[in-house]
Amino acid sequence: MPDGSKISDKPSKVLSLNSNVCYDLNFDSFTHFEDPGNMLQWFENELNDLEKQEGSAIVLAHVPNLDECLR
Repeated sequence: MPDGSKISDKPSKVLSLNSNVCYDLNFDSFTHFEDPGNMLQWFENELNDLEKQEGSAIVLAHVPNLDECLR
C-alpha cells in the first residue's frame, strides 16, 4: 500500500544481499566458494526465524545493467 499503512500483524523484514553480479573476471571464483563473513548463514537464520513466526521477507540484491558492469 503506497500510504504506508500496516499490511499485517506478523513480523516482516527487508533483507539486502551483496550479489557481486559484476565480479565475473576472476574465473577461479566459480570453482572456489567462500563465505568468510557468514552472510549466507545469517540470511538462512533470518529466514528461518521469520518462518517460525509466520512472517515474511522482502529480499533485495543489486542486479546491474550491462553498462554498470563495464565501468
